[in-house]
Amino acid sequence: ARCLARGTRRAPAMPPPSDFELLRGKDARRGVSGETKHELLARASLERQVRADARRKKHGALTVQRIWRGRRVAASVRASVLASWDLEYGSSRVTPSLIELLDKLLPPLLMVGAQNAGAQRTLRGLALALGTCNAEMGTTDGRQKVQHWTQRARRLSAFALDVLCTASRTSAEDPCVASLANASRECAVRLLTALHGDGVLVRLDDPLGSKHHLTMCDVAASLAREGDRANAQSLVRITLNTMDTWEPAEPTETSDCTPLGLRHVALRFVAAVPSLHKAVDVHVFAKVMSSRAKVKAFLKAFYMGTEESAVPGTESTRSSDLSSHFDPVTAADNLVWLVTGWHVGCNGHTQITQARQKLVALDDETLVVFLEVLTSLTQTSNTASTPNSLREVWFVMGVFREGNEPAIDALAKLFWAAASTGTSSSSIDHNKDRRRILGAVAFAPGVLLQMWRRLAVRLPVAVSISDSPGGADGSGLWCSPTLALGAVSVSATDVPLLGLFSLAYGHLLSVLDDDEFFKTQNTFTLHTQIAIAACANTLVVRERLRRSSAGTRGSSSATQNHDHARLTAAVVSLLKGLVTRDARRKFTPPKFWLAPADATQIDKQRVTREIMKPLPPEAAASALMGLEATTRSGKQSSATNGTGGDTKFLA
Repeated sequence: ARCLARGTRRAPAMPPPSDFELLRGKDARRGVSGETKHELLARASLERQVRADARRKKHGALTVQRIWRGRRVAASVRASVLASWDLEYGSSRVTPSLIELLDKLLPPLLMVGAQNAGAQRTLRGLALALGTCNAEMGTTDGRQKVQHWTQRARRLSAFALDVLCTASRTSAEDPCVASLANASRECAVRLLTALHGDGVLVRLDDPLGSKHHLTMCDVAASLAREGDRANAQSLVRITLNTMDTWEPAEPTETSDCTPLGLRHVALRFVAAVPSLHKAVDVHVFAKVMSSRAKVKAFLKAFYMGTEESAVPGTESTRSSDLSSHFDPVTAADNLVWLVTGWHVGCNGHTQITQARQKLVALDDETLVVFLEVLTSLTQTSNTASTPNSLREVWFVMGVFREGNEPAIDALAKLFWAAASTGTSSSSIDHNKDRRRILGAVAFAPGVLLQMWRRLAVRLPVAVSISDSPGGADGSGLWCSPTLALGAVSVSATDVPLLGLFSLAYGHLLSVLDDDEFFKTQNTFTLHTQIAIAACANTLVVRERLRRSSAGTRGSSSATQNHDHARLTAAVVSLLKGLVTRDARRKFTPPKFWLAPADATQIDKQRVTREIMKPLPPEAAASALMGLEATTRSGKQSSATNGTGGDTKFLA
């Protein structure tokens, strides 16, 4: 009706679809071109990937062209700059003025660098600069004529350091080039000596001056590693002399942190040069080792900030303070050489005697700091190697102080850390080094005896025990009550001392013959041996009987659990040696080894909640026989009935 009212015709009805249109209507997802949605998206993604690859190739080509053009332009600029410099100074023998040196002669060399300038130009520039320094830079009037003298002179010093880094004596095959490199190094060192006479350029209170001082230490270490002994010593003297200018001449005993200059010399030079005695003389560090306060400050500079060894008055070393050549073992070896004058290869009686006397001359406080710093370096090492001095008996005798508890504790921490370094390694060399470290403690006269007396007071346990029974059967006397809970009964401060004593004495027992053990009794008397055996036996037996749910006293941290596990392993090694010696020739009373497992003693010590009571001998034997019978019957049933025997055995 509406169509008629509007005067329009009604659209004709759609004709019935043909078979082709019906088939096409069944797949309504296809577009005009006949591809599905997933095919369209895959094609679009592929096209995008092709366009992205094309853009990436174009960008790479443009980047290569830009870099190539830049390098070509830079090379042409360097060539023109060096040509202009050659025209003016290539054959000059006239010493330039100070302003001319800093404004005209030096900038082209700084722009191209010592390596691109060439050995001939570098040597001539250094020679002209050295003449100017000797003539004008030493006077105050000459420096006052130059604006920004410190910054500009520091650039000249940086160029001289660049020459020392690039002029390698060994890399040049041509003798003429090698001689030019050697002359350039010598001239650069002389120029640095003239520039840093008053230490203005390396003011340690200035960040730029401190950075420059750090660079000088790195260059000195590089020269020492290359074997350039003379130039390395000259550069070290410069760093030490300039350090004295801007730091207190005598560090205070209660200083909060190590002077910055000492940290630079210690961490960037001493700790980065293997076999330092071959590179410099010990008298070069005479100023550093001249007083007690300076020695302590220098020792603290090596502190690595480990949790186990906290040196008071030190700050933790950051990774940015260390060079890529830093090695904790190298630092420890070089530190021992600076303190004692001993290094690997000094096997003479006179040298060893002098080194031991220097250790004995150290005051107690400095000695403790020395040992704690060595402990920190040993614990920081990522390798299985340890300082060479720890394998020497004279070192142990020099640092051991009878009656000095802090020194004994520091010694125990050091050797306990060294004996535990690289315990996962099973190499022959590592085991040999570990035996030598333990042998140094074991064969030092009187050290083991004093360590045991100190342990007897601090644990506390009996110093010696008679072989006569105590009480009814002696079990109360042969069981140490203070070790009733096993390794957790030992405090964290006593773990290193007890662990080191156990390892060292266990090592000594492996080489001690029966005549020395039973007759001469030079190390310990038999009564003392019984007391040591009672202590070790109680700790091991109670540790084995301790319930797994019993927590660690005071703290259940993973670190303490690891220390207690190491301590138990050390005491087990000692106990094996004592039991083997007792089995070969009896020196303990009857029922001695079963005393810590006595149920009466466990009840008496009120540790039944932490310690399990062992079964009586009869019950243990019957349980063992029943287990064997059950196992045997289970195997027979398994053989006859297939898998049924396994079920019966598990039940």
